[in-house]
Amino acid sequence: MTTRLEFGNRTRLAGHVALVGSFVLLPGIFCRQEVYLVSSALHIAYQVCEGLSQRALQQDADARALDLASGQVLFLRSFGTDETSVLSAFGYGPRYEQHLVRVLGALGPVVAIGRPGEFLPPAGASRMYVPDAEWQVTVRRLMQSARLVVLFLILEKRPGGASSQTGFDWEIDELIRQVPPDRLLLVLPQGAARLRSGGYHDPLHTGRLARRFAKQGQAALERLRLQWRRPWPQEVTRADFVTFTSDGTPQLHVARWWRHVNTALEPWLRAQGIPRPMPPWWDHLRDERTLLFVAYLTLGMSLAALWRWMAA
Repeated sequence: MTTRLEFGNRTRLAGHVALVGSFVLLPGIFCRQEVYLVSSALHIAYQVCEGLSQRALQQDADARALDLASGQVLFLRSFGTDETSVLSAFGYGPRYEQHLVRVLGALGPVVAIGRPGEFLPPAGASRMYVPDAEWQVTVRRLMQSARLVVLFLILEKRPGGASSQTGFDWEIDELIRQVPPDRLLLVLPQGAARLRSGGYHDPLHTGRLARRFAKQGQAALERLRLQWRRPWPQEVTRADFVTFTSDGTPQLHVARWWRHVNTALEPWLRAQGIPRPMPPWWDHLRDERTLLFVAYLTLGMSLAALWRWMAA
């Protein structure tokens, strides 16, 4: 049986072969224009293979190492929010979890409980896989030692939703008991929608996602508010994130619709001693696949223009 590491190495090799092939075939447009379609297909194959290999080669969290050290960032979410489809491997820039890791990783390693039986985890937080009988004990231990607990406050329904709802409710109840308020960060539906839209307010998708997430997360938000020691402001539904003071007073963080999501958390990050994070577009520009796509597109357009000039 192929291990995840072997799959990742083979997929990365296949992606690099496809990448080289896409560039090698580009000059073929001087002979047949159809060659460009094959070259484009190879470049798309590279994009998907590279995204899959990044997920496969991501290191899992070591439970024993975490037992010996504290200061990690614990990421709690419904398994339904995980970006696990093959299509999620295609695209430029970081996935929403990767963005959270890059922003909050300055506080410590970001870890999450992995979905039981999954072969490819989403790109982002390091996964820790534990037996079903031990996951609550593990999460409770991580809550007690974590420097920060991040709760993604939506519940996307998938097969097995009843058990997911039960586990998610348990996590909410437990973090109220175990986690000091000033070590908790809530990602609300509006902030989740911005993260899923690349960190910005996308007029076509963010509003629709926010409405869907608000409907899915309404019960979880109410459960948290009813048990909280301090009253919450009514405008909480318009916020992107919520942090808390040491006495439990909620503090709302809102990003203006034309600004990236990091601006909503900037004052809180500064108070935590975290350097101002770069905006999401910088992560997109630094992504290797983005740079290679720009190089491929530029070379292809240049060769096409040269071919038309020579044919004229």
